[in-house]
Amino acid sequence: MADAAELAFQRLVAANPQAVVVGNGTSEHGSSEQQDADAAELAFQRLVAANPQAVVVGNGTSEHGSSEQQDADAAELAFQRLVAANPDAVVVSVLGASSDPAAVEETLARRVVNDAAVSTWLESKPEMVGAPLPALTPSGWLSNSSTVQALRAGQLLRLEQAFDDACARSVHTALGGLPEEAWSHHASRQPGFQYAHSNIYCSDASRLASACPAYATACRWFEREGLTWFEAAFGCRGRVVVSASWYREGDYSTPHCDLGDLRRVAFVWHLTGEWDERSGGDLVWCSPHRRFAPSFNTLFLFPVHGASHHFVQPVAAGTPRAHRRLAINGWFCCEDEAWEAAVGSAGLSEAAVQMLHTWTP
Repeated sequence: MADAAELAFQRLVAANPQAVVVGNGTSEHGSSEQQDADAAELAFQRLVAANPQAVVVGNGTSEHGSSEQQDADAAELAFQRLVAANPDAVVVSVLGASSDPAAVEETLARRVVNDAAVSTWLESKPEMVGAPLPALTPSGWLSNSSTVQALRAGQLLRLEQAFDDACARSVHTALGGLPEEAWSHHASRQPGFQYAHSNIYCSDASRLASACPAYATACRWFEREGLTWFEAAFGCRGRVVVSASWYREGDYSTPHCDLGDLRRVAFVWHLTGEWDERSGGDLVWCSPHRRFAPSFNTLFLFPVHGASHHFVQPVAAGTPRAHRRLAINGWFCCEDEAWEAAVGSAGLSEAAVQMLHTWTP
């Protein structure tokens, strides 16, 4: 007979097509499997209802009692047990909605996110994609004081030729050479926010470095040197969430501001090579309105707040498959108190986004 938790996960997936659940569920229970499964299912239904944007990634091991949950707090308790029992479990809330922010922060701090597709691809021990890249070398924006000043003022930064050209081409070649089976397609149709795009989230650094060393080097730069810059610039201890993204034909994202999950500064390193602007895929900043076609070696930085709305226009039908809209993107994150002490409230007001700051070497 199927394990109760596994059955509950199967029901969750069937009832919530936008949820992403990776892993198997095992459970310790004292009564019938069916009764335990019903209790677990009820807890998860409440969790999903309270967090429509939540995506659960990880192994599902949980303890469930023999009776149905009696109040709404039981769903949170069941979820806390799920997290506590699974050190690799990670919760990614697209809009930052969560009934338990502390649990979200605790799990996100582990930064253990693995897309199923890249894990399966790595298990196949693929041949190396792209050439090794010893280091990623940024251009002068990293040491330019105006970069931090603009971010403190709530501005969007567009940094052209953000990294050494040869380094950028190595990462572009590596991402462009990854087979389709290495990418996981993420999509959501929730009220107020819809998106569809492919990503690579991978924490298995050693295997990733062997299979796609240039991408692994880029991830390490944002996780180490990039994080060091962020912490020094804003005087707070932080962490990084980073992934590769590929917008295929028909992919898009509707307006959103990235607010939530302690995100403070967002980064999008565009690595698109050949591109016809008629193919769409533009990054659009909402206020003031700006449109940026996919480009090569351009880094966008912006502080995350209530007015940092942006979206990606759909990639048009008929876009050649050889033309890939590629980027490495993510967030520098830190605790609320540390961020407020670093920048204060003035730089985060909705009125702060008044101009575009462009830095060109």
